[in-house]
Amino acid sequence: MAEGRLGTEKSWERLFEELDILDSVEEHGSFRICADKIHAYREPRLMTKFDESNDLPVNFKENGLAILPVSRTEWTIGPYRAYKEFDRGKEPPVSYFEPPADCLLLHEENIRTEDQRLSQLFASGVFSRFLGEEVRYVNPGRFGSGSFSYRIGDTRAKDVLHEVRVQGAQMEIDAALEGPSSITLVEAKNFFPKDFLVRQLYYPFLSYRSGGTLGGKRIRALYITYLSGVYQLWEYDFTDPGRYDSLVLVKTERWHQKEEHPFSMADIQEALALPLRQPITNTFLQANNLDLAMNLLRKIGSEGITGEEAAKAIGYVRRQGNYYLSSLEFLSLIKRDKHRYYLTQDGKSIISMSPSEFWKDLAKRILTVEPIRVLMNGILKDELEEAVKIAFGLISSNFKLNDGTPKRRINSSISWCRRLLREAEGK
Repeated sequence: MAEGRLGTEKSWERLFEELDILDSVEEHGSFRICADKIHAYREPRLMTKFDESNDLPVNFKENGLAILPVSRTEWTIGPYRAYKEFDRGKEPPVSYFEPPADCLLLHEENIRTEDQRLSQLFASGVFSRFLGEEVRYVNPGRFGSGSFSYRIGDTRAKDVLHEVRVQGAQMEIDAALEGPSSITLVEAKNFFPKDFLVRQLYYPFLSYRSGGTLGGKRIRALYITYLSGVYQLWEYDFTDPGRYDSLVLVKTERWHQKEEHPFSMADIQEALALPLRQPITNTFLQANNLDLAMNLLRKIGSEGITGEEAAKAIGYVRRQGNYYLSSLEFLSLIKRDKHRYYLTQDGKSIISMSPSEFWKDLAKRILTVEPIRVLMNGILKDELEEAVKIAFGLISSNFKLNDGTPKRRINSSISWCRRLLREAEGK
């Protein structure tokens, strides 16, 4: 029995040691664990929900393992190819949609949940346009999977397949979209993860496929991500229905809410004309990827987040996780209390804004810091080389930095400036 209340990481560390999980996997190819064993340390729901590979405990990551449900009270642990990375190649152009004008709950400033985002896309006709047929919206919720079996690839050996048998595992589908010729099963996230757990699409796919009551309609799988005002829809197909890791990308599209006054170059010029501000931190922004910083901001709930949790959330090492937290603090969107970071009132406000207001607010926070303003003006006037020299002096004299870091901070600032410009240009 665990002593007191342990976190997920420590609980799995003890379970691996107590149950000799690694030895069992090496000898038998997998290890089955029941809810009672897990519950001795922590709530099974919290101990088995890893929607991204970044969320996996260290013992899983270091040994190429994943955990999959086989019933309501039992899971299998093995070297399973359970996750799929997104293809982040050339981004498709952005298409635009308009929510119904008279449905105020579906306007961006009133959206709080993933369910609302799905309702917004449906009511705006995005799903029907993406899928090529008129569809109806259904929310199946949670239900049992029924019985089925499948094969799944091994993370260590290319040609090894594992057989997994499932009987009555619990599933949850975010939405189902039914049209004349197809039924589309949807998984959605209110952010943009590095990868996703294929089970969230595959178990519902197999369950409906084996049910035999769909009248010959094709089953389609759709994953939806959201980042900085842009929805990206990813349709996948399981080329071998009996194999978990056979999914391939069919198509992907990006969608953005059409707004009466979208973020534009005029908003950047307005931000450049505002009075300068002095950030509340003594360190300068350190994160290169502005979208990733905003992604992290959306993942910070009411309980706050630590540097270790932030690193796991964005798939980086602890030090880089702290960089992104420091950058959000630099923008006054989060505040530190001992070892945890919490959303400020400004942070809570910005994540509920419409896309255009979100970017306008962000531009004002970024471009009212003198070194960054200098760099943005240098980009706009094609005088970046001279602007870098000026910004270097400003950062070195006004912020507490180690030797050699001002140049890296300048590169981060330039990256943020260019991201603002791409958004203003609608790219």
